[in-house]
Parts: sequence; structure tokens; C-alpha cells
Amino acid sequence: MTAGHDKPQATTAHAGADRAWLVWLVAGVIVANLIVAAIGLQSLHYSRQRILAEVERTASNLDILLESNLAAVARQIDHSLSHIADNLEQQLRQGRADPAAIERLLQTQADRLPEVEAFRAGDATGAILWGKGVDPSHPASYAGRDFFPEHLAHPGQRMIVSKPLLGNVAKVWLIAFTRSYRKPDGSFAGIISAAVPIIHFQQ
Repeated sequence: MTAGHDKPQATTAHAGADRAWLVWLVAGVIVANLIVAAIGLQSLHYSRQRILAEVERTASNLDILLESNLAAVARQIDHSLSHIADNLEQQLRQGRADPAAIERLLQTQADRLPEVEAFRAGDATGAILWGKGVDPSHPASYAGRDFFPEHLAHPGQRMIVSKPLLGNVAKVWLIAFTRSYRKPDGSFAGIISAAVPIIHFQQ
């Protein structure tokens, strides 16, 4: 009788051990999967951070390149604008502006700076009278541009660079580098501009 009763007890104990082992196995698999998932999420987080950092570095380098390019172009253009302004002021001191001489001067400066679409110049009202594509009988005007009142208030003081704008004459998106020139009494005589198409800064 004793042997008969011992067999079921042994079977029950064996089954219980199997169930406990199975529970531990399942728990181990779940824990392992959680660890793998955590590692994967951590890796994705670091990968995303690396990508964002790389994008920021690239954008920063591009900004520096554009600023450097713009600064180099601006120095060359300002030199040309100053030269044109000096020439126009000299003509006014001599009594009048010479349209043919002004056209030659503007074209000569444009030929020296291939990034400039054209140099143009206007009078004290803002009318654009000289330069590539200009129609003196139906002139476009600088008067509506943001830089006009600044030049009007401080003639001959400094170069002003516009925000990107659609050219009144060229009809393309560009950045205008502008300077004003003065009458013999020091008052505002007009604006000279150098139009640089936006595409130049995207190359």
C-alpha cells in the first residue's frame, strides 16, 4: 500500500517541477526580450541624436559658407558702388550727369563682377534711369523699396543690402546691394544698385 501511494505523489512533484521550470523559462524569455528591446530603443535614440547632430553641423557649415561667400561678394560690390558714386558725384559737380558715360561706367563695373546681373542707377525721386534693361521713358522705381528711405535720410553713408526681392527691372529674385550718391550740396541725389540673383548663392 505504501508503494502504491508514493507513485502518485512522485508524479505530482515531477509535474510541479516541470511547471516551475516552464514558468522560469517563459519569464527568462520575456526578460531577455525586454532587454533586447531596451537596447534597441537606446540604439535608436543614440542614432537619432547622431543624425540630428550631423544635420546641425551640416547646416552650420552651410551657413558659414554662405556668410563667407556673401561677405566676399559684398566687399567687391561695395568697391564698385563706391567708384560709381564718386564718378556720378563728380559729374554733378561739373554741372550735369552724362547718360552715355554713366551707361559705360555701369557696364564696365558689371563686366568685372560676373555674379552681378547688372549695375543700375536712379535719381533723387527713385526713378531708375540708367543700366541694363532700363527704359528711361517708363522707369521702374526704387522708391518703394525698404532701403530707399534709409539712403534718403543718410545719403552717401554706407552700403545697404536688401532682403531677397523680385527685381523691378530684371524680374528675377535677387539681393540688391545699394549705395546712394550726393549732390554738390551733400543732399541725396539717387541710388546705385548691384543686382545679384539668388541662384548665385545656391551654387
